[in-house]
Amino acid sequence: MRSKGGVVLAALLAIGLAMGAAGCGDDGEGEATETTAPRSTECANVTTVSGDEPLVCDDGTRPTVPEPTRWPEELALPEGLNIIRAQDNEELVTVNGLLNGDFQTLYDQLKAQFLAAGYQIQDEAISPGDGEFGLSGVVAGSNEDSHLSINLSEVHEVTSQGDLSLLYVLTPDP
Repeated sequence: MRSKGGVVLAALLAIGLAMGAAGCGDDGEGEATETTAPRSTECANVTTVSGDEPLVCDDGTRPTVPEPTRWPEELALPEGLNIIRAQDNEELVTVNGLLNGDFQTLYDQLKAQFLAAGYQIQDEAISPGDGEFGLSGVVAGSNEDSHLSINLSEVHEVTSQGDLSLLYVLTPDP
């Protein structure tokens, strides 16, 4: 039986780690890379370039951000994922993006891929939405090499880049 408190804690921890680490760079103690939209743009006109916010073109799109170099092949990112932010350092690898699709269909595909990659589910849940997000779901667990959390949420403010938000947090075992 899965604990609802454990699911909520895992989801909050994964989101907190990803968000907290998203602004981090190399602190001089190890290699750290964060890939966000480059400050030079593919856009004709740029509306927003500030702080940790990704680059946004006047037409509402964002330039392409590549997936992290250490991303496992068995966890192929969904087709059509517009990566907003990706990070790869000694402690974790994250991918955050937007895509279009049906929540339940994509959640089921992500869960099947999670299991096929050898991960054992430790927590999973689908929760009803709040004001900012619609349905949200998490699948979290470990295999012999790492811990993985996949968080999927419906986004109420639909953009041309997607109506679903997807966050992967992969923590390699030491």
